[in-house]
Amino acid sequence: MKNISPDLVKYSILIEFNNSTGASVCPPGVQQLGHLHVYSDTCLVLVRNTLSWKDARTSCIKTGGDLVMIKDADKQAFILKALSADHWDQDQVWIGAMDLQHEGDWRWVDGRL
Repeated sequence: MKNISPDLVKYSILIEFNNSTGASVCPPGVQQLGHLHVYSDTCLVLVRNTLSWKDARTSCIKTGGDLVMIKDADKQAFILKALSADHWDQDQVWIGAMDLQHEGDWRWVDGRL
């Protein structure tokens, strides 16, 4: 049996598309990516894939989005409810938090705490 790196477990990717116009719609072409959920002015897309965190982020950026940043309790509750409704394992979802620059110093992908 082939050993799979823990970084390549089947994680789901939660892609966030921010709509600069303020309209609660997903960008054209996003519908085929996976399960869609609209939160405020953000389109959230759940995609099943087997990628490392870095490759998942690169994939998100190529589609015009980024890994989701969960900066408030309301958004977190919305995401957990969406994952539950779609029967997804919330423990295996890549989000936009990282400690790449300093181990244990977690930052969102935009560099903020």
